[in-house]
Amino acid sequence: MTLPDFLIVGAMKAGTTWLSCNLGNHPQVFMPNKEIHFFNNPKNFERGFQWYENRFAKAGDAIAVGEKTAGYLLQPETPKVLAEFLPDAKIIIVLRDPVKRAISQINHHVRYGDIPTTLDPNNLIDSDAFSKIDKEFAILQRGRYLQQIERYYDTFDPDRILILINEIDIRKTPEKTLARTCEFLGVDSNFEFPLREKKIHENRNSKLGTLLAYKFFMLRPVIAKVDRFIPGAKLPPFKLSNSESKKLHKIYQEDNQRLFEFLGREMPEAWLGN
Repeated sequence: MTLPDFLIVGAMKAGTTWLSCNLGNHPQVFMPNKEIHFFNNPKNFERGFQWYENRFAKAGDAIAVGEKTAGYLLQPETPKVLAEFLPDAKIIIVLRDPVKRAISQINHHVRYGDIPTTLDPNNLIDSDAFSKIDKEFAILQRGRYLQQIERYYDTFDPDRILILINEIDIRKTPEKTLARTCEFLGVDSNFEFPLREKKIHENRNSKLGTLLAYKFFMLRPVIAKVDRFIPGAKLPPFKLSNSESKKLHKIYQEDNQRLFEFLGREMPEAWLGN
């Protein structure tokens, strides 16, 4: 039986794909290419634990076997379920300025046709349109990290939890962070990662393709395949106005202060919204 001994559980749009892609290139590490969503998706969970185990059938003699599903951080019940099935697993959590993370998630949903491209960057936070989107996709809640992290600390041994800060650990010291992660996982920390500076997510969506994906939801997979051949300008990323950005930073201010007091680390300047 081969099961993961570590999990990258979130946060969504914080750098988890960068980390998993790099670790997947390590010769002593095995990770599936896609998120499995076993412990937070009832349909997948109903497929049974054997189905989950089969996702790691090609692990071979890997020293560390992992899974990355960014949604595991959000759901309150997930840590206890993970602990029941994988009690000895190590947990990796990546955090990013919740405002930048929220904007990145909005762009994610726009690209995939989940939400319209007509959001007003000058009047977002208090708009009815954003309220509906936030309710469906938990955009603001995903950035309230402390309450999500505490659930893992209440369930797993703190020594088995590694928390990385995007702006400090990934952007400023990627090599050091990858080496530190390897030490945490018990694999060779001297391995040189070929993708460590590569940008993982790039916007290749055209304006027309994005509009079609939103209008014709059921045809999104087909539209995504042909979108690369649609001429015209690519969809520009959604950007908040300065006033809305400050408003959002204020929403997270108290949460962020409590978070970094809990972590015993200095808050990155980017998180202050200055």
